[in-house]
Formats: sequence, structure tokens, C-alpha cells
Amino acid sequence: MFRGFLKNILFIFLLAFASPVSATENIPTWMHDKNVVYSPSEYISAIGFGKSKKIAKEDALAGISRYLRTEIKSNVKAETKADLTNGKSTYSQKLEETVTISSSATLSGIEYTKPYYAKNEKTWYCVAYISREYAWNQYLPKIENAKSAFYSFYDKATEENEPVFKCKFYKMSQEPAENLLITLDYARLLHPQNEEKYSVDRKIASTIPSLIEAEKLKCTVFLDIWGDYGN
Repeated sequence: MFRGFLKNILFIFLLAFASPVSATENIPTWMHDKNVVYSPSEYISAIGFGKSKKIAKEDALAGISRYLRTEIKSNVKAETKADLTNGKSTYSQKLEETVTISSSATLSGIEYTKPYYAKNEKTWYCVAYISREYAWNQYLPKIENAKSAFYSFYDKATEENEPVFKCKFYKMSQEPAENLLITLDYARLLHPQNEEKYSVDRKIASTIPSLIEAEKLKCTVFLDIWGDYGN
């Protein structure tokens, strides 16, 4: 009888210690720290939660979108402060609006972890993630198209000797230049290291307004009018 009592006590102790260990092992590592599994240098990721698996996935996807919008706004605000001295705040506002729209419409290929259910909270959790390299390769054709459109006008401007025609082509390159800068700003969020390869193109595109003004100064027009329509 005493042995039976000891067995029961031992069973209770084993159960008490084994249950927490078993529960801990079932908790995914990303629940403690998602950055350990999905390093920010290699992935864009966000954790979501909800009362169902579907809601948790949708919340995780929305988290990635919120991250991109937040980063865009912080970058554009910094650029706006710098641009105010040159009277370019309108462009910065356009940049913010355009790239924010792009952030929610362009990124695809998002993957998800297996949803985890926290019984104590009665809540589902899930991580949405995408490889930065994959996202970059997916976005690269758009960067190259924007770059090509810009240089098609910029190169014509540099080949001209007459200031009037140089100014004309610089003006024609202005909108493609803005589009290129917008595209590169979004690309910088996806993969900062790869975007650095376009630093020269970014610098050239950002100088278009000053190049137009410089060519205008070279244009001197003098009108000497005598008589009226009939003369």
C-alpha cells in the first residue's frame, strides 16, 4: 500500500514538471522573437494575431504593409526638410503618396508560418515574411524600366549643344526622373544593399531641376520690334 502511495506521489511530480516542458517545446521560436528566425537583414516580416487562423494571417500581412508605410513616411519627412530650402516640398508630398500606394500594390510572394494557437489567450498567431532577395528580384524589372525611360531623354539632353534644346530634353526627363526616384525609394526598403548600386542614377535624376535652371541662364533672347502687324 505504501509503495502504491509513493508511485502516485512520483507520478504527480513527474506530471507537474513534464507538462510545462512539453508546452514550452510546442511554442514556435518566432513567438519569443521572430527576428531570431527571420533576420531583418534577410527578411521583411511581421507577426499577426486574431481569433482565427485567417484573421492572424491577414493581420500579419497588414503588419508588413504598415512597416513599409512607416519607413516611407520617415524617409520622405527627412527629404521634405531638406527640400524646403529649395522649394520642393510639393514633390516630397507626391513622393510619399505614390510610394505608399506602391507598397500595398506591388509586393507579392508573401509566405506564412504555420499558425500557432495560444490556449491561455485563446488567440491565433502567425508570421508573414518574404525574403529581401526574392522581393528585390521581383521588383528589379520595374527599376530597370524606370531607369531606361529616364535616360532616353537625359542622354538626348547631354548630346545637344544648343541650350534651348538641352533645356527642352531636360524638362522632358523631369517626370521620368521623379518616377525613377520613387521607384528607387521603394527598392531601398526592399533591399538597401542592392539599391546602393543605383546611387549614381539617383544622384543624376535628383539634379534635373538644377540642370534646367542652369540651361535657362545660358539662353539670352532679345526682341527688337518696329512698327505694327502690317510692318
